[in-house]
Amino acid sequence: MKYFIILLFLITGAFAMPRFELPTENQAVFQARPNDFFMYVNRFFEGKDSKPWQAGTYGFVRNMKRSGGELIGTRFHEGADIKPVRRDAKGEPLDKVRATTAGKVAYINPKTSASNYGKYVVVQHNWGEGPVCSLYAHLNTISCEIGQPVKAGTELGTLGYTGSGIDRTRAHLHFEIGLLLSDNFEGWHQNFLNCASVHGNYNGLNLSGMDAIGLIKDQRSGSVRSIAQYLRKQKPYYSITVPANLVEKLNKRYPWLWVAAQGQNPSTEISFSASGLPLFVHPSQRRVTDATLTRLKPYIGRHEDRTLKRISGTGGKGTLTASGKRYLALLLGQFDNILK
Repeated sequence: MKYFIILLFLITGAFAMPRFELPTENQAVFQARPNDFFMYVNRFFEGKDSKPWQAGTYGFVRNMKRSGGELIGTRFHEGADIKPVRRDAKGEPLDKVRATTAGKVAYINPKTSASNYGKYVVVQHNWGEGPVCSLYAHLNTISCEIGQPVKAGTELGTLGYTGSGIDRTRAHLHFEIGLLLSDNFEGWHQNFLNCASVHGNYNGLNLSGMDAIGLIKDQRSGSVRSIAQYLRKQKPYYSITVPANLVEKLNKRYPWLWVAAQGQNPSTEISFSASGLPLFVHPSQRRVTDATLTRLKPYIGRHEDRTLKRISGTGGKGTLTASGKRYLALLLGQFDNILK
């Protein structure tokens, strides 16, 4: 009965998510002016300087190289970098940063040097699809408190340029919407990295970001009503099959990932975007004893460049790397030897 209910709400569109708003007054992305919305990055490539706004968007948009006959980015940017609209006479940004939708302030990092994000705030949203988080980084000031309920438009702070590699000219808000991968990130961090996590569960490594601006656009167009629907639209880059007993924690956290009832199948296949965002889960008849790569998008170049080094190989062949296994262990909450 439990899995029938899960399947039923998937078919009917799952839970309707609340309306998302952009987190600052900059609305240029909805006015066909992306260059006025996304903050550029200073780039020097093949002997030429440039300031591409595209490097402020979501995706593999940084650290360019030529691979497989095409120009690709090998560094993944998990959020959207939003330009300020207003500055004072000295060039200091003045834009207020506001919650994208209703939720509760889950974490605040008030110390600039403690993260590449600089000062940042995480708001957790729960409307029936499990923990979805929005993150607001590089803040100048913070005007909210942990545990504070917020709604769309509640002020969280002021846009700034705290963090690594940013100056006043490139002041911007780094904005993410993502899934919280684990409620025991500290245990994973200690187990695999042999040190404590500075930011607890709200470390950026524990937040798997989706295209926040794309999600908001699709919601406004009426094409998606839930996170589940939005992720169904994405094309997977690879799939990993694991023994069925290893997905219990994932089932409880994000049951809508399933596209069919689990039943008594011996294994489970999890499909991922190139960046590792889990998109959907299938029951599988394969019999595996370890995490096994079972599907992979063919690519003429190196898969390491397209998967944050979690998959190695070229063409249609690949291997789950040690880094990929560590990431899977985080998602599944399994820290034993089978995933090390």
